[in-house]
Amino acid sequence: MQRPRCVPVTLQAAPNQEAPSCPTPAPSTAASSASSSPSASPPPSAAASSSHSAAATAAATTAPTVPTTITSPAPRRTGGRPTAAGSADRDARILDAATTAFLRDGFAATSIERIAAAAALSKRTLYARFPDKPAAFLAVVQRLVATWLTGFDAALPDAPTLPNALLAAARGILAVALTPQALQLHRLVVSEAARPEIGAALQAGGARTGIERLHQILQTHRPAQTPARLAFLAEQFQHLVLAGPQARALGLGPPLDAAALDAWCQDSVALILRALDEPPRAGP
Repeated sequence: MQRPRCVPVTLQAAPNQEAPSCPTPAPSTAASSASSSPSASPPPSAAASSSHSAAATAAATTAPTVPTTITSPAPRRTGGRPTAAGSADRDARILDAATTAFLRDGFAATSIERIAAAAALSKRTLYARFPDKPAAFLAVVQRLVATWLTGFDAALPDAPTLPNALLAAARGILAVALTPQALQLHRLVVSEAARPEIGAALQAGGARTGIERLHQILQTHRPAQTPARLAFLAEQFQHLVLAGPQARALGLGPPLDAAALDAWCQDSVALILRALDEPPRAGP
């Protein structure tokens, strides 16, 4: 009777788990009696089967462990403080929306909610930047004045004489004051001047900075005159240059063309020079 053969199979076992081995068949009576004889040797097929079974067990026991660690991507940042560029962009959007709303609708008709909606921001974001409507209006005035002064200062070269300096200043004043935004702000101030917030914003925003520039010009060329007189003449010169053309641009009279505006500037300079040369009047 022949012994059944065991076919070796290589198995991948999990760590710490033995691989199953082929069952050892029970020996037959003939095989048992044969094995009791000292001269008997195991059949070649049994020796090979035993060798293959031991190799399969050793290979399964020492199988390497496959790593299963999965690296997840870093979570995307969704909050925190905005960057400097983001803050600047947000402030510009707020001021652009506030400038349009105030100059178009006036101070009373403009609300924080309307500014926030126009800037595509929440009211909470807007209130974090400006605590109330007067603060937003002040920021609008400050930005407008800063922009206008940049153009005004560029129009004031180091003129060698007072007439040239005053003429350059007069032209610079009109170049700024007759822009659409400047006319809209002037209309707002006239229509809502009774509101204390308007005057406070204009004073804090630097509305008198132009007069201070004119005062410096007069002091440079007329140092012998008293500061109080030069301050008075600087304010008068601004009114001479500005009042007529501004009123006409707002519809209170026929508008002036470029040649007429330049003639207006030259006549204003002539009047203020005459006032500078006259002795100050004595008090009553």
